[in-house]
Amino acid sequence: SSQKTDSAKVYKILPYHKFAFGLKAGLNVSQIFGTGAQGINHFGFAGGIRFSYRFHDQFSFDPEVLYDMKGAARYANPDKGDYESFFVDLDYIEVPIIFNLHFGKRRNFSFEFGPSIGFLVRERITINGGVVNGSNSNFHIYDLSFLVGLNYNLPKGFGLNFRYMNSVAPIQSTNSVYQSGVIGPVGIGQLN
Repeated sequence: SSQKTDSAKVYKILPYHKFAFGLKAGLNVSQIFGTGAQGINHFGFAGGIRFSYRFHDQFSFDPEVLYDMKGAARYANPDKGDYESFFVDLDYIEVPIIFNLHFGKRRNFSFEFGPSIGFLVRERITINGGVVNGSNSNFHIYDLSFLVGLNYNLPKGFGLNFRYMNSVAPIQSTNSVYQSGVIGPVGIGQLN
């Protein structure tokens, strides 16, 4: 009798031990805090592969490997006498280490959070229409970030993901091109 009870408990737990693999693609809207850019107006691609290990009905571990196009944009406004524009394009191979808390009647919603590390693979800086040599920019080759997000899982394996990421360490060692971000008297450098 006790063997039947034990096997029934194991059977209930096992269905949540699921591995999954998928593709991810979307739009990244970004800015670099500390550049003087006018809001979140740099657009780029974000996409790659996602792995998932559902170890409980409510929890999963979901690492990803993404190509993520970040940066900043500042547009000139000649009507107001402002003729300065710049564009900073920073492309990363991003590795988010994500944990999901699943909720809802069918567990089709999830709240995600976790750290992410990005490795800079391409940089391009354009000031007033001219390309600046990227080797003078002093951007770090890594970007350590933290993320939070919300997922909605649709039928047939599709889903929607809304995510906010922010650097937790400066992405540039000096302010050789732009001003550093300042909060009160503390200079914090530039952050994605």
